[in-house]
Amino acid sequence: MTTLSKRVIRETGSQFRGDNIIVELQPKALFLRTKGSRQSYGIPYTDLYDIAAMRYAKQVTGFAGKPRTRKRW
Repeated sequence: MTTLSKRVIRETGSQFRGDNIIVELQPKALFLRTKGSRQSYGIPYTDLYDIAAMRYAKQVTGFAGKPRTRKRW
């Protein structure tokens, strides 16, 4: 597999508040921003893998936690 040596920027079809989401792949992290915005949010690939593995484990085991109930006083 080819390693990521330079940044790759792609526009997704997904939207957040009406603006398309832009994904930027860099060698150490993934950055997300909305189109036209300069503010981006980065997440290291190791953290992203950990999040995906936890979500998969919850899906496989059927554990999603109990829904919260409102307390009535």
